[in-house]
This record gives sequence, C-alpha cells and structure tokens, in this order.
Amino acid sequence: MASLPSQSGKLVRPGKGRGRRGVRKASDPVGRRLARLAEHPSAGWGLIISVAFILVVGSLVAWTREQPQLVANRTARSTRTVRVEFDAPNAAQTAQKQENARQNTPRVYRAIDTTIDSIIGEIERLPSTATMAGPGSSDSAAQSLLTSLNLSAETVSALAAVGADPAALSQWTQKTAAFRDILLRNPLLQRADWERARTEGLSRRLELAWGAGGEMVVREQVVNIGDTSAYRDQISKLAGNARFEGPPAEAVVAVMLARSEPTYSFDAATTTERQDVAAEQVQTVVDKRAIGQTIFTRGDIITPTQLLMYEQEMEQYRLRAAPSTLWGRRLGIIAIVGVCTVALGIALATLSPRTATKPSRLGWIAGLLALAVTTAAIGTLVDPAFIALASTAPVALLAVLMVTVYDRLVATVVGLIAALLVSLALTPMRGYVVINLIGIAAVLWSLPEIRDRGSIVAMSLWAMLALGLATAFDGLASLPLDAARVSEILADAATAGFGGLLVGGVTLFVLPGIERAFNITTGMTLVELRDPKQVLLRELQQRAPGTYNHSLNVATIAESAAASIDANTLLTYAGALYHDIGKMTKPEYFVENQSGGSNKHDRLSPAMSVLVIIGHVKDGLELAREYGLPRPLHHFIEAHHGTTLVEYFYHRAKQKAEGGEEEQAPAEFDYRYPGPKPRTKEAAILMLADSVESATRTLREPTPSRIESLVQQLANKRLMDGQFDECDLTLRELHKVVESISKSVASIYHGRVSYPGDKDKKPEAAQEKSA
Repeated sequence: MASLPSQSGKLVRPGKGRGRRGVRKASDPVGRRLARLAEHPSAGWGLIISVAFILVVGSLVAWTREQPQLVANRTARSTRTVRVEFDAPNAAQTAQKQENARQNTPRVYRAIDTTIDSIIGEIERLPSTATMAGPGSSDSAAQSLLTSLNLSAETVSALAAVGADPAALSQWTQKTAAFRDILLRNPLLQRADWERARTEGLSRRLELAWGAGGEMVVREQVVNIGDTSAYRDQISKLAGNARFEGPPAEAVVAVMLARSEPTYSFDAATTTERQDVAAEQVQTVVDKRAIGQTIFTRGDIITPTQLLMYEQEMEQYRLRAAPSTLWGRRLGIIAIVGVCTVALGIALATLSPRTATKPSRLGWIAGLLALAVTTAAIGTLVDPAFIALASTAPVALLAVLMVTVYDRLVATVVGLIAALLVSLALTPMRGYVVINLIGIAAVLWSLPEIRDRGSIVAMSLWAMLALGLATAFDGLASLPLDAARVSEILADAATAGFGGLLVGGVTLFVLPGIERAFNITTGMTLVELRDPKQVLLRELQQRAPGTYNHSLNVATIAESAAASIDANTLLTYAGALYHDIGKMTKPEYFVENQSGGSNKHDRLSPAMSVLVIIGHVKDGLELAREYGLPRPLHHFIEAHHGTTLVEYFYHRAKQKAEGGEEEQAPAEFDYRYPGPKPRTKEAAILMLADSVESATRTLREPTPSRIESLVQQLANKRLMDGQFDECDLTLRELHKVVESISKSVASIYHGRVSYPGDKDKKPEAAQEKSA
C-alpha cells in the first residue's frame, strides 16, 4: 500500500501538516494533558465532584475509625491502651450488687382475709353450735357440723359448757381474737408457696401484708398445709399460744384440719416492686482507668470485659480528648482521602481522558467508589465478626464493574484506591490492603470480557479462591497457631471466599443498570444481539433480505479487521449487523434488494433519490431507539457513512445541470451524509468494510490483486476525505485493517474456474453501492 505511510504512527495527510484530531500523541507530557483537562469546560464539574467525594468519604472514614470495630472471642490484631483518664462504670459488678439487693429483699405475702375471717368465725361459733346440738336438740345443721369435725362427746360437752357460761363465753371470744392475730403472723401456705418462702432469696425474713397493716416475720414461721402430720402439730402449738387448752383446743385443731386452706398467697407484683426499689438504691460501681493502662495486647482473644473497656475508652476519648487532637486526626484523614482522590484524578486523566472530561461518568465512578467504602464500613460496624466479607466483597465488585465499563488499567487504579480507603476506615485489619489487591488481580485476570454468564461464574470461583487463600495466609502470618486461632482463620477465609461468590451474583443483578448508567454494552449483551432470532434481525431478513446478507458479509469482514488491531470484535460485529436496519423501511430503493425490473430511482430526480438514500441513517436510528438497541450501536448506524458524498447521484445531478435539465448546478454539501464521522476505531472499520463489500460486488473478476487495489483506493479516499479525523485510528492500524479486509474479501469473492461451455458475458456497468 504505497500511498499509505504505514510506518508512521500518526495520521498525516499530504499538504495538511501534522497534529490532526485523529492522532494519538503518546509523547505529550502528563503536565500538558492535565493543563488541557483543566481548561476543559467540564473541569468545574470535575472539581465539584472531587470536593464532594473528599468531604463525604473523608467524613465517613473518620467517623468509622472512631467507632468500635471489634467483637468478643476474636483475636486482637494490635495492642490497645487507654488514652485518657476516666471513671468507667463497672456494669458487671454493679449488676451483681443489684442482684444481691434483689435477693436480700424480703418476699411479700398477702393475707387472704376472707379465709381468715371464715375460719375465725367458725371457731368463734363452736360453743353456741355445741349448745344447739345438745341432747334433745332438733338443729340438724349444728349436729351435722359437729359430726363433720369428728369431735368426741367430751369435747362437745366442754364446748356446750362454755356456751352456757357467759363468763367462759367471753373468754372464748378473747382467745379467738388472739388466735386470729396468731394466724396473721403465722401464714398457712400451700406447698409451692411454702417452698418459695423457705428457699428463695437471701433474706431470712418475709413481709406479711394484711388490710392496711403488715409485719416482718422470719421465714421459719410459715406453715405447710400440705404436710398433714406437721400441720397438726403446728396448729396445736398455735392454739396453745392462744390459751386454748384441753377439749376446746382439740376443737380448734379439728376446725383447722377440716378447712386446711391457705391464709396467705405470694404477692409477686409487690415483691418485684420492692426489689426494683432496692436495686435502684445500689450505687454504681466505678473503676478508675489510667492513661497507658492496657486494654488488650496483640494476640489476645478479646473477652467481653475487654471489649466493654475498649468501647468505653473510645467513647470517653471522643468526649475528653482535646478538640485540637480530635479534629487534627479527622482533618488528617480527610487530607489522606483528598490525596487519594487527586491520585485517582491524575490516573483517570492519563489512562482515560474521555472519562475525565465527562462529569456524568466521573459522578458514577465517585458514587460507586463511595458506595464500596460505605458498604465496607457499615457492614463491619453492624457485625465485626464478618469483617472479612465486608472489607473485600465491595472492593472486588467495584473492580468487576470498572473492568466492565473501562479496561484493566482503570479498574486496577480505582480498585487500589478503594482498597486503601477501606483499609484506612477499618483499623483492625491492615492486612486487607494486600488481600484486596490479590482479589482485584484475580478478578481482572479472570474477566477480560463478559461474553456470557459462564465467564462471570468462572470469575466468581477465581475470586473465591484468591480471597479465601489470601485471608488464610494473612491469618497464618499474623496470628499464633492454636485450636481457637485456626478456627478463626478458617472462618475468616470461608467468609472472604463467600464474598467472591457473592460478587458474581451481584454482578449479574446490577449489570443491566451499569450498562445504562455508563452507556456501554457488555460482551454478554453483544453475544445475545448476534442471535438471528432477534426481532429486529428477523424483520430485516424478511423485509430486506439483500441488506441482511450484505450486513452478514460486512460483519464477518469487519470482525476480522477489528481483531487485527485488538479492537472490540464483538462490538464491531454487532454494529455491522445492525448498521443498515434503516433500509428495511424502503428496501426497494437499494440495489441489493432489487431483483430485476425497473429501478425506482429512474423515476426520481437525483435530489429526491439522495434524500431516500441518506434517509436510511435517520430511519435506522429511529428503529434502534424503538427496539431498545444499546447506545453504542447507535453510533455504528449514524456514522457508517460519515459525511461521505453520495457520488452516483451527485454526478448524475451534475450531468443533468450540464445538459440543461436542471437550472442550477448541484451543491456538493447537499449530496453528503449528515454524519457524524466515526469517533471510534470500530466505527471506522465498519465504514471501510461496508464500502469495500459493496464496491467488490461490481468487480467483473474479483481477483486478490484487484480486491487489494480496490481496498487501498477506498481507504485512501476515506482518509483524504477526512472521515477518520475524529477517531484514534493510526496509520499503522489502518494499514493492518486494509490488509485484513483485503484477505477477508478475497476469500469471500474469489473468482472461479471457467468451465467449457461458459459464454462470455459483457461486463455490466458498475454502480456505486453508496447509491
């Protein structure tokens, strides 16, 4: 290809000098690039996004570092000491004292007044009942009562004598009143209440409550009505204390045995109230914490007491430390976040200048990075036991999203910044910087491109293996080996490995949203779009079969050319499949769909014909939007002709003007496609492959040499017409593309051997495919 200076890495057109927009100036100093970015109109938005990110993430990191990030029964990774002197409430000892106060509070038992009054009333009526039930009495109720008590004749006679003597009856009444007082101070209880009264609590006393009064008694005074033998003895003793003697005393015992009802019940509500009052009166136990006192040392298994002391020290430090010390640390952390942000900005400006000049993409990157740090911080604070998951999965997921949207270099830089910020926020696990870097490396190595779901599954498995092993090795290097630590190491490794699997599942879930947010199309979507059963492709097959076959040929040619310069082959193939979909609105106006007969353009003026031809670009964009094609494919549709001239109809219009059929000579601008010109290598490859495939059909004998000459001619024509000015295709790459297209087209349109009997055919007039 003599006319193409293929050894040059720059696009240089004769007579135009150097430095076109299509040139990649790899020798530009970084400072000059940054200066150009600073002068870009979107630099203000970039500054606003950066400042907002620094303030938000810096504040989050500073706040997270001031929160407890440890959990009991895990190994301390560093030694912790007291930084400010303070009095720490000893909750355990205070709680123990409060419990002792509760146990020393006497249980409360409340008198069952109805039962006591009924028993005393029955005892008080015994003399009168015995008198009414005497010999010759017709009072069957009195006789029945005495019979139920199983009283002896002697006892009944003694009771009747009391009832007959007013003085003795008065004494009986007094003794009955005394017996009532004795019953109030000697509670009769059921077995369960009796056992509670004798065994519960540390107090040796019980509080008896009746009416408006009450009294403290020793717990030995309670009587168990369930133990018949002991109950009789105790009741006999109580009756004796009330001065009942002889047969009358036996009558009182008989009444009590017949009733055998509890005179008191346990008052749980009042007892709890008394216990609460006693607990509230206990003074809080306070421990003195001195500066430099060790909370725990590196390698200790943190106990609940040490964890509490650690949390108290962090809270007191925030309250008692000098404001200059606190804010100095906070501003220092925010400054570190600022340095990381500046480093990220410089890296993006160097590795991906287009991203650095698009505020929307900068905003998405900053938002995803902030979300990753926030997820790691909040996840760790919610349950520090899962720090291995919370500190690795968000960073690995961010790396997956970045390599999907950009490339491995950008993903590495963003992932590295995320790993640093997460490590800065999570103080206990410094080793997770290295662990995250290993996870990022595994993700980027195993996911060069998302072509199908299997690639995501494979990435998840590699991420699981890398994170799990890295976490295990970090534990082995930093923790002493014993049974407890080995269990902790294995648990952390399993948790981190699960995070790798989780990354794959989340990636599948958020991938459609990421494609829309960053205006990209993943390989998995592109593979799906290649399916001939896609609705739009099926309509193209039915309505414009010639155009469909042309698109298939162009896609095959363009894919090989893209592979020759390491461009995106999947995107190129999909773009070529759909680049001419606009033709199916008026398929009969395009030569590949005409099957003989009259040409519809013969009845149209050149100006009308060119409107129909150019209109297929606009129609294609409308169909792409209607059917929801990804945005990156839109550029293939709108730019596959660039601003090229529709030469056939332009020259036809000129001929008519020269022959006097038209009043005015045609303006070249009116016969050019509206553009835009290709802005990507893939679109430029499609432009060249499309024109070559169409023009090759006009060759009478498409030999390899003729095809190569045609390809070179068309490539020079597009180059000289400035169609490649807005893409970053170099002449070296253009030379490789031309070679690839020449080979591909030659393999498709190779000449065949002439067989005897074939008749010579006159060559048909070639018609420019662009018409």
